[in-house]
Amino acid sequence: MRTDSQIITDLMAAGVVETGHFVLGDGYGNPGLHASEYIHVDRLQDSLPLYSECVQRIDERLGDLGIDFILTPDDTSKATARFLARYRATRFRLPKLEYVSAESDTLRPGPARVLIHDDVLHAGRMVHELLWRIYKNRYEFVGISCLFHRNEGETMFGLPVFPAVQTVFKAVHAEQCPDCTRGLPSTRQYGLAERTLRESWVDENLLPVADTTR
Repeated sequence: MRTDSQIITDLMAAGVVETGHFVLGDGYGNPGLHASEYIHVDRLQDSLPLYSECVQRIDERLGDLGIDFILTPDDTSKATARFLARYRATRFRLPKLEYVSAESDTLRPGPARVLIHDDVLHAGRMVHELLWRIYKNRYEFVGISCLFHRNEGETMFGLPVFPAVQTVFKAVHAEQCPDCTRGLPSTRQYGLAERTLRESWVDENLLPVADTTR
């Protein structure tokens, strides 16, 4: 596995990680945290080898952890969840590893071992709401996976976090933002709604699924 610094160098060269003074959305259309890096997941998907490597890094961190299906807080992370599910199904020779968005009506009843995936893990507000909403489903939550995360610590809500890139792209409130203290204007205001995942493109470029009939 390559080092984080090597991966980040490639991410910056591909325009996936952009530096500046950014005001991030909170996932609900409201400006919230400030950061020195903005992450373009759509640009990562435009670089399939790098995207595949990031998904593989999540898989390697998960190791042999048993997972029945992968759940996303909303549809924005569904493409990567699908990619990860297909990748693990290939590696473990599973007939199928499901992924599902919590916004769908197809949540199956427990018991089941569930991995939550969020492409860019911020304060985890949407993950927390998801856990609260479906805690009666008799799911055993085994962890939270992500491509990138903005909070220090190896756990969130008592669950282990499995990032593709372990380096924390830290985000802080405005009163703690060094760029705000220096009076620097924001580079551009991004919201989480601008992260557009082209699922049809990802479907056409996924790793092949192993033939489990042999």
